[in-house]
Amino acid sequence: MTRDGTIWLRNEMIWGCLVFVLILVGCYLCYLLRNKYGAATEHAIYQIPPKHDDDTLRVAVIGDSWAFYHDANQCDTLFESYARQLMLRPVKCFSKGHNGQKTNGIYDDMFADRPVKYEWERAFCTQPLLEQHPDYCVIMAGINDLCSQVSPNIYAANYQMIIQLLLANSIRPVVMEIPKLDVPFACRHMGFQKYVRSRLFSFVTGAGWNDVTVYQKALRSMLATTGLGDSVLFISASDWNRQASPFYTDDRFHLTPQGYEVLDSCIGMEIVEDLNKTFECKY
Repeated sequence: MTRDGTIWLRNEMIWGCLVFVLILVGCYLCYLLRNKYGAATEHAIYQIPPKHDDDTLRVAVIGDSWAFYHDANQCDTLFESYARQLMLRPVKCFSKGHNGQKTNGIYDDMFADRPVKYEWERAFCTQPLLEQHPDYCVIMAGINDLCSQVSPNIYAANYQMIIQLLLANSIRPVVMEIPKLDVPFACRHMGFQKYVRSRLFSFVTGAGWNDVTVYQKALRSMLATTGLGDSVLFISASDWNRQASPFYTDDRFHLTPQGYEVLDSCIGMEIVEDLNKTFECKY
């Protein structure tokens, strides 16, 4: 074979390898978009037992690590004490969160009979909480969608299914808007591979790198276009969020006990105002 022929063959092999790698990367991205970053599969809505015949106000908290640490930091007890002073009635708060879950996984966690890859995942199921028929359910969701650069429209679609399941069981959803978080700081500590994947997905999904406003707009738009906004209690990030070190842990992504105190006081006051409005409408 001539020298030109050898060079041509080598170039063809290089291009062939590049095409093969691009195909593998494309398949991997499609898998992630479909299975880990895609919209949740809608499940049949189940019915929970009727409400308790007492004057206790019940508040559930479900979601990601924010909900998990709400329980772990004993914020349920603090919320009960704070809300009881505001409402002058018994209050029961119960939380369960799944660290690292995006909105599609939080929706799936609401179903006890969902298929799971590992049996231990059933421990994160929040259906038992909902079967206690809380009056309100606080949804702490979205920070992992933001960090993973999930499509804002998919984030909003998953959130819609969470809300619809709660409303179908006469539970008033408390919808928390994602606050502005330091995504670049968090991504620098998640490892090079996840950092690159996050930057790549921000381009593929149109999420925008470190742009929480696109998620806030997508959620508000979904609530407006579906009419669900009239049926939820909406907590704006500006109502409580303070980007100060006492309120966030060193990773700048999770709340300290002081941060939960500020957040819970806001949620408690909003619920009181909502209950007062409901009472005024009845009479």
